[in-house]
Amino acid sequence: AAITTEDFQKLMTFSREKLLSLSQDIGDGCIPINPYKKSNGNDTACEYCPYHGVCQFDVRMPGRKYRSLKKLTDDEVFAQIKKDNE
Repeated sequence: AAITTEDFQKLMTFSREKLLSLSQDIGDGCIPINPYKKSNGNDTACEYCPYHGVCQFDVRMPGRKYRSLKKLTDDEVFAQIKKDNE
């Protein structure tokens, strides 16, 4: 779906700020084990991650669970970006 120039700029600003924040966290050594699981219940970040041997994420361990990601519409994405910028 096409978006407006204004929404594209908001998306770029949000992405840039998120990248800077994540870069700072990584530089500070704050890299939590927090993989996702798509709402369809099958796809997880761990399927594509080459670092499983390092993090050793296992849902059978107490306190370990996937973050649930649900599919969002474009309007929901931009509403969340707007909310995060406030």
